[in-house]
Amino acid sequence: MNNRLHGWGAFAATMMLLAGAFLLIQGIAAMATPVFFVGAEADLMMATFMAWGVVLGILGVLKLLSGIALFTGRMWARTAGVVLAGISAVVQLGFLSAFPIWSLAIIAVNVVVIYGLTAGWSMAPAGGVPEEEAAYASSSYQAGRSDATRAPTQRGGAHERPERAGGGATSGSSG
Repeated sequence: MNNRLHGWGAFAATMMLLAGAFLLIQGIAAMATPVFFVGAEADLMMATFMAWGVVLGILGVLKLLSGIALFTGRMWARTAGVVLAGISAVVQLGFLSAFPIWSLAIIAVNVVVIYGLTAGWSMAPAGGVPEEEAAYASSSYQAGRSDATRAPTQRGGAHERPERAGGGATSGSSG
């Protein structure tokens, strides 16, 4: 597994740490000062501010730990990060009536974390790519590149055909 963190991996790990800190702060605020929130406790879905505070606090700590583990480049940390970000987004839906803008912002951060952990992470092993795989990747790239250079080009509204071996381009008209 690639232990060098860069690009989307570093971004996702950093956002995971921030999201964990935000959730922890939100959880502490919900437990300590429920009057801080816009909605009344009766408006919350399924629980009291104290219960939501405990859930958000635990989720925040887990996201912080997962964010720290993401800096090692481990696959289990990526998986945990995706699962925790998904759970966090769903939990924020339950807290939406109490703090709508904040909840929507946290949901957006979770979506970005999920994207960063799933789409933008290099899968190259730490020691580099084995020679066979590197040669295959290089030949595949060169084949795709040569196909692209032989593709018809568009000029003046019409496609030009590439020259054929043995006789040049065909005109397409008979007569």
